[in-house]
Amino acid sequence: MKHILIIDDSFIMRNWVKKLLNKENFNFIEAANGKEALEALENHNIDLVFLDLLMPQYDGIFFLDSIKNKNMLQKIIVLSADIQDTTRKKILSYGVAGFLNKPPKEEELQRLMNNILV
Repeated sequence: MKHILIIDDSFIMRNWVKKLLNKENFNFIEAANGKEALEALENHNIDLVFLDLLMPQYDGIFFLDSIKNKNMLQKIIVLSADIQDTTRKKILSYGVAGFLNKPPKEEELQRLMNNILV
């Protein structure tokens, strides 16, 4: 069973991502902010992370900076409402697996996820 960490301060968005992915056999771990997400990484063997950027208590950039040296960046898909090219370029420079605008299309989400979890 794969362990998926969904980091987003929006309960609705966390549930929406789970609903899109619930066709598979996953164990979902949720975090409402970067602080909870860092704790989840310490306590679980995470296979894939879905990360929001704008959150209270450690935003997505802080989270990425915190795990930069833990060899997990290839397992992160950023989901953000920020559509600026500068933001996208900055996030992709971390080496994340993907960046999708909110709300992501189911096909895009599935394709990226399948490429990572192969």
